[in-house]
Amino acid sequence: MLRGLLAVIVVTLIFSLQNCTDPLDVGADLLDEDRASVGFTDTFDLALRTVVGDSVLTLIAPLSETQNDIYSMSNFLVGRTEDPYFGTTEASIYFEPRLLRSDLDEGLLPVENFGSNSVIDSVVLILPYDSTGSYGRLDMPFTLEAYEVTERIIAPSLDSDSTAYLFYSDVSLQTGALLGSKTFVPDFQDTVFIREAIVSAGTDTVAIRFPHLRIPLDPSLGQFILSQDTSIMSPASGSDEPFLDFFNGIHVKASSPTQGLLSFAMLKGLFSNAQSVAGIQFYYRTGLDTLNYRLEVRNAGLCVNTYQHDYTGSFAGAAIDDPSMDELLFLQGLAGTYIALELPNVKNFTGRIINQAQLELTIADVPGYDTDFNRLIDQIRIFYFDEDGNQVQIEDVDRQFEFQNFGGRLVELDDGREVYRMNIGIHTQFLIDGSVPETLYLRPNVRAGNPARVIFRGPGAAENRAVLKVSYTDL
Repeated sequence: MLRGLLAVIVVTLIFSLQNCTDPLDVGADLLDEDRASVGFTDTFDLALRTVVGDSVLTLIAPLSETQNDIYSMSNFLVGRTEDPYFGTTEASIYFEPRLLRSDLDEGLLPVENFGSNSVIDSVVLILPYDSTGSYGRLDMPFTLEAYEVTERIIAPSLDSDSTAYLFYSDVSLQTGALLGSKTFVPDFQDTVFIREAIVSAGTDTVAIRFPHLRIPLDPSLGQFILSQDTSIMSPASGSDEPFLDFFNGIHVKASSPTQGLLSFAMLKGLFSNAQSVAGIQFYYRTGLDTLNYRLEVRNAGLCVNTYQHDYTGSFAGAAIDDPSMDELLFLQGLAGTYIALELPNVKNFTGRIINQAQLELTIADVPGYDTDFNRLIDQIRIFYFDEDGNQVQIEDVDRQFEFQNFGGRLVELDDGREVYRMNIGIHTQFLIDGSVPETLYLRPNVRAGNPARVIFRGPGAAENRAVLKVSYTDL
């Protein structure tokens, strides 16, 4: 019975189809009325302006030295650049030198044979070079100074769980006497033989230390430190706290303008591939014996990078002060400038579905600005501020396999232009719906330790201006 019913249905369908000479004619009027239209525009009004960026997190340190979950950067910058485009950018380092320990983590190593008959020969600050993180002109003289820090390196804020200190790039600590300075041209190829400290086995070793800067310090510092008793230099607890209360640390900064920023690999081990250990090396004599000891910057120690920007009198400063000057846009790493973005007429797209929205920014060819030395930003991130002031990454990055489809990287076009393209379709739809703040911000994906910068053509440029290319569907 069921098979017979199915046969009747099939025959009926075949008969009906044979009587329709053009299947598209069926309901054609209804299709014309309901068919959605697809459109494209690249004439979207864009409001883009250069704005001052905020400080950047450079260190997360546990409250207790028994904790190991410390976060830091892999490179630390020192220098003070000055140019007419981005003004003054200054970077410096505060760090804690820690007591010497065995490489096998067998505890503290003692200061050998230091007493009233011992005499300091020299004290040297060792800063291992990180050539890949350095920036700008590096074939010119630099003058760096080292000062004693006169307060414990303790951050002014805690994380939400009260388990770690948060250090931001605007931290400022009190400093005292100038301990030493050096004027030099960086040498990233040089290697040096230095005598290692006496190890627990009782033998001297001599090792090759790869390229690093050596700044002579006041010998009286060594005499003062090494003359302290064992409660400070070799406490029974094995803790660095008594020593750090006695000697807070070192501040390294540039004493004069430089044409670049030097990068140093300060942390030993997990965060650094440096084969030269940052710290303070002491050379001294006891009778006929020549001995040495060092304080090291280890992973457990605190090492903080600070950044300061002054845009007074610069092109970027003029754009910040007058948002209507939108011919050029300035984007900078570290704690530098952002670019703010708004779409004033986005509400006109209500009732449309955004298929794709691609923001395209063209690098400006500015006379006298050398992109060979001023390294371009590797990747751009777009975010907005939530009601609590937190940076929130737009959904186009979160949902599209991180940055795989978002873009944000440099693209070289056939016409010779260099552009950055960012897909922001999802967020543009949210803007139309009114579910997110109206202002977006562009910044380098990585800011801490990254001095890269870009000058873009803005919406007011005579040609190759900033553009948002949108394809959409009318419902």
